[in-house]
Amino acid sequence: MSSPDSGKELSPQAVAQIARRACERYGAEYVGGRYSEEHDVYGFKAIWGDSEVVGSGPTAESAAEAFLFQLAMLDQLTAWREQIVDLTSEDLVRDVEGWLRGQGGGW
Repeated sequence: MSSPDSGKELSPQAVAQIARRACERYGAEYVGGRYSEEHDVYGFKAIWGDSEVVGSGPTAESAAEAFLFQLAMLDQLTAWREQIVDLTSEDLVRDVEGWLRGQGGGW
């Protein structure tokens, strides 16, 4: 990740701030970010509902990208689940069946 103004690489602290803000936007609880000298890897972690969201990589930027992708993916998955529930609700199924019967042919 680079600063949009200067094109310079962001510090790990700045990248962590971006990850924290993303958690606020998505409603996840930011657990933290860290660098592991033992594994030479950066990582970020959050809790969203009963899911653990993690992203890691060789740089803070790549770890944040993986982390943000996971957040966005869970957000989309949640939206799809809500749509599926709406589309399979008993009221909607009854309405569609009634409409089909009203069309005279049905299936």
